[in-house]
Amino acid sequence: MDLETLTRVKNWHMYLPTWRILQELDRTSNLQHAGLAVAFHMRVTRTIAGLTLIVLGLSVILRDQNRNVFISAGMCLMLCVVFFLSIFACQFLGKDDYLSPALAAWLPVVAFGPLALVMFDAVHT
Repeated sequence: MDLETLTRVKNWHMYLPTWRILQELDRTSNLQHAGLAVAFHMRVTRTIAGLTLIVLGLSVILRDQNRNVFISAGMCLMLCVVFFLSIFACQFLGKDDYLSPALAAWLPVVAFGPLALVMFDAVHT
């Protein structure tokens, strides 16, 4: 072990660039392999998850023009809470080796992506 490995804080990988996380995954002496792999895959899927959340939010707000805007905003807020809870739950399950790291990162995108497309298709223009 080197000095850098001994002096790391608990969430040291959160501040590394993506290419450095990939280098750390290649090291055989690394003890936090699952956490690093989940962090790497989460960074890959972050943009897709953000776009999915935008499409979901727009489809909830724009679905029914006759509904009160505060009710639509509340439904959008609840959908965002469910989305982020699923991301955090999958991240937790991936770090503790209950799910594979790739599945932990891609499961919210795969679960909410088709739902976002179907809901966005139902928006009346």
